[in-house]
Amino acid sequence: MLINSTELTGYKDQVGAKTWNLKVLKELGLPVPAFFALPYPTIINLNKDQKLVASLTQETLKLSSASSFAVRSSALIEDTNTSSYAGQFLTKISVQAKDLPLAVMELISDAAKKLNGNLSLFSIIIQEYIQADLAGVCFTRNPLGGREMIIEYHAGIGEDVVAGKIKPKKIKIFWNQPLPTLPHKQLAGLVNFFKKIESHFKNPQDIEWLIQNGQAWLLQTRPVTNLSSEQYQQQQYLDSVLPTEEFLYEKTEISEIAPRPTPFTLDLLNKIYAKNGPVQNVYKKYGISYEPQEFLQIVGNEIYSNRQQELKTLLPAYSYFPTGKPHLASLKGLWVTIKNILGLGNLKPPGDLFTKVEQLLRDDLPADSAIIENFLDAYSIIFEVNLFAGKALQKLDGMSKKESISTAQALQLPVSKNIPNLNLPNVSWLGNSLEISDESAFVHKQEVADLTKSPENFSKLKQQFFAPLINEAQYFSRLREYGRWLTVKYIHHIRQYLLAGPGKNLKNPKDIYFSKVGETVSQVLLLERKKQYEMYNAFTLPPLLSNINMVSEKSIQCLSSGSAQGIIKSVNQITKADKGIILYTKILSPDLVKYFPQISGIVSEQGGLLSHLAIMAREHSIPVVVTNIPVALGKTVFFDADKEELKIIK
Repeated sequence: MLINSTELTGYKDQVGAKTWNLKVLKELGLPVPAFFALPYPTIINLNKDQKLVASLTQETLKLSSASSFAVRSSALIEDTNTSSYAGQFLTKISVQAKDLPLAVMELISDAAKKLNGNLSLFSIIIQEYIQADLAGVCFTRNPLGGREMIIEYHAGIGEDVVAGKIKPKKIKIFWNQPLPTLPHKQLAGLVNFFKKIESHFKNPQDIEWLIQNGQAWLLQTRPVTNLSSEQYQQQQYLDSVLPTEEFLYEKTEISEIAPRPTPFTLDLLNKIYAKNGPVQNVYKKYGISYEPQEFLQIVGNEIYSNRQQELKTLLPAYSYFPTGKPHLASLKGLWVTIKNILGLGNLKPPGDLFTKVEQLLRDDLPADSAIIENFLDAYSIIFEVNLFAGKALQKLDGMSKKESISTAQALQLPVSKNIPNLNLPNVSWLGNSLEISDESAFVHKQEVADLTKSPENFSKLKQQFFAPLINEAQYFSRLREYGRWLTVKYIHHIRQYLLAGPGKNLKNPKDIYFSKVGETVSQVLLLERKKQYEMYNAFTLPPLLSNINMVSEKSIQCLSSGSAQGIIKSVNQITKADKGIILYTKILSPDLVKYFPQISGIVSEQGGLLSHLAIMAREHSIPVVVTNIPVALGKTVFFDADKEELKIIK
């Protein structure tokens, strides 16, 4: 009746994955309490003739001298790669040998109800019960999508952890780092077991474990079912390329204008932030010391900012480590840091920025290599606009936090009197971002939202009182959008130059996007770079990569006022026939404007109030929120951006 764990080989189709996985763990030489299986034919026979159950006690005692046992389900539908059915079937622990028949029948009766009588889908494990001093669960990868291992534990039985009865202690361990100091020395050995198990099964595992008298035991392992093979592949890739020392990489506004920069675009970006480049020249104009750092970081083919290095460009005495928040960390560079903080705080915008942007938008551009130097010169004006837009938004944000209104709502209030309004002729530019390969249809329609009523608790009197702050932020928000137009104009003409010049003799002229600025073109080298770049096209990496414990931001932030309800889809799922869709995206890149006719709102994992897409969304009255709340594609969701609420309807 009972099958010993050493005799399971011919019974794989008659026992569940939980049983079989324990057999595998034992064969790997890992510590597993002795166990026995009741395969489904036996379960069916026991259910038909309960007199057979009486012999269970004697049979168990022949195989084991244990004083108590755990009786666990091992349904054939449990613990598979697609579904776990975790906690759905009955478990009995600390069962005395004499009580085994009753416990087994309780499990069979429970399963018969839950499986509509189909006991051919059910088997049972009888395992020697070990009273835990310390017990818990390990997810070898964060089930929310992170690459780190998560261990939850407490002093007591493991069932209290998995049943959610207590708030366990939690440890995060990154695979590519040396093992940190752990609160219990036995955990170090367990971590090695966990890694061995994942490596054997070749997918993330959910493992239950315990420690008694210094001895570690593994009770079960099953796949983490909500992580796809693609996600796991990404996690393993990140383990292979990310630093082992402290680091903080984040997708910022740079990611929004060039999410996956081709080599040519990346070279342009490096020149923008280089010594004597546009950024340093603008800061120098206002007496601010800027020390260039190589902070642009490519992971896969996506661009991140190394926030620690970026911080050092202006505030050399500051650090993000170890909290993830910028703070004074060194006396070295303190004078420059103080001087820059004061200088940034006292910035005053010049009155001619709009005129300069307008003139550059109307100027003719050269058709040769001089276009690149022209662009870098023009980018000084674009960056200057961005600098003052950020400053105006910072002041408005300070006001919003004191009042019952979001900053996004304030940016859409109809109080402005002097918002510039540029009318472009019928231009034929392609693209909406700084990316050279972006050939989406250029969108530059302007629609100023006119809210019919003020937000609650924000009276007309308050509107007028704060009108100068709101007006300045709206002015620079619009001017920043014109800066995007200017970027698109230059990138369009640079693209034309590349295709007609250096790329004209290539088999595919667009391979020139994989060259660097001013580089002698080599077909072989370009194709190698292109192949390397395309290897990672299927990856969609997280907005934040770090191995430090970050302080959590609030779960929802409003970027564009309003509310929306609809089916949530990614860019890969939206069709031209769709209407009223909620667009889900990792970052707010400007080329997403092409989906505006199909959508009624946007939910993003990353983005800022002055991202170009947020600006355009506000001008088209499309509500936008940034959230870290997991949202399943295909669900109908409702969100109110102003109240910062999001819920799944069905």
